[in-house]
Amino acid sequence: MKHIVSLSDSAFFSFLSAGFEAYFVRHAGRTHRQLEMNAQLFGRKVMLKTQTKHLVEVASVDTSAHMKKRAVVTNSESTKIKKALSEMIGYEHLGSAHSHPFGLKEERLTYVREHGANFSESDLDAIQHLLLNFGHDTHVELLLTLLPQKNVSTQNGPQLADNFIEFNIANCKCFLRAQVFTLVDEKLIQVKTCLKCELLHNLDFTLNVLPKFRLAKGKKTVFELS
Repeated sequence: MKHIVSLSDSAFFSFLSAGFEAYFVRHAGRTHRQLEMNAQLFGRKVMLKTQTKHLVEVASVDTSAHMKKRAVVTNSESTKIKKALSEMIGYEHLGSAHSHPFGLKEERLTYVREHGANFSESDLDAIQHLLLNFGHDTHVELLLTLLPQKNVSTQNGPQLADNFIEFNIANCKCFLRAQVFTLVDEKLIQVKTCLKCELLHNLDFTLNVLPKFRLAKGKKTVFELS
């Protein structure tokens, strides 16, 4: 059965902005920037004869998560609270989302596109743990990968697969991947997934002045107009 992950404008913006904030803004008490972030996904799941639609309406950022440069550790109590609140207002807990930040000189674009913008072994272990412990039959995982470039680009990249989109925000190369997981005999399985995000497909680059994002050593300012 085909699974369609449909991302609302609000959920996409919340996830994108949180990913950029974790990357470029120095957080209180943290030495590093370029941090991974995590969020919980809420909305509705619609099951049809030939496909299942996962309608992601809300991406709720996990403010209690311990964000690090190469990992993010979530708080299970936070997930339980959000799940209970979502059920009170008629949402379902569909899954989660996180980011993979890469430095400009850290990895080549081809490596990030082919490997870095995919799920790591620790990601897969965490997803399997969530499926085993929260009793869901499916889990939606979104992955946002960020790789700043030297120059600003005003053109989007290609949709690399049904569930994998490459795009540009100013001078930052971005990759968005969606994947639906399930368990078969407690083994993690990736099912056929298609990603739909109307806002992403209609990004407007007609601004006269484009922003440029950078990491300035010893400074808090990471945003400039170019």
